[in-house]
Amino acid sequence: MNKLIKDLKKKRTKAQYIVFDKYSSYLFKIAYRYLKDTHLAEEAVSQAFMNIFNKIDRSDIEEEVAFKAWARRITINQALMEIRKHLRFQDTIVLNEHTKEAPIQTDQQLHEEDIVNLVLKLPDGYRTVFNLYVIEGYKHSEIAEMLSISVGTSKSQLSKARKLLQNQILKNDNYYATNQ
Repeated sequence: MNKLIKDLKKKRTKAQYIVFDKYSSYLFKIAYRYLKDTHLAEEAVSQAFMNIFNKIDRSDIEEEVAFKAWARRITINQALMEIRKHLRFQDTIVLNEHTKEAPIQTDQQLHEEDIVNLVLKLPDGYRTVFNLYVIEGYKHSEIAEMLSISVGTSKSQLSKARKLLQNQILKNDNYYATNQ
C-alpha cells in the first residue's frame, strides 16, 4: 500500500499537508469549472478536503491513482451541492451581443484555454451538464439524479450548451476571418 495513503488513513498531519499541496490546485480547477467563482470554488475544495481527510480511513483506497479519482469525485460532488443551493435550471438564456472580446484562436488552432474560457461563459445549467456529460463522462440518468432534474432537462441543457459553443466558435471564426 502506498505510504502516503497509509499515513492519511492514520490521520497524520504531515500527510494531509502533502496531499493538500499536491492536489489543491488540481481540485480547485475542477471546482472552478463548475462554479465559475473563485470564492465558491475555494470553499468547495476546502470542504472536499475535509471530507477526504475524514473519510479516507473508511475507504479501501490503497494507491494514489485511485485516491486522485476519489478526491476528484468528492470535489465534483461538493461543487454540485453548491450549485444545487444557488441554481435553477432554465430552458432560456439571455446573451449579451454587445460584449467585445478578443477573438479565439481559430483555423484548427483552438487551444485548450480557449475551450475552457468558452465553457466558463456558458450559463450555469448548461455548463454544469456539459462538464458532467462531456468532461466527466456521466450518463444523463446519473446527471439527472445528481442535480435533481429530469433526464430530458439534462439532454436539453447539453444540446443547448453544444449549440451555444458551436455558435460562439463560428462567431469567432467569422470575426477572425474578416479582420485578417
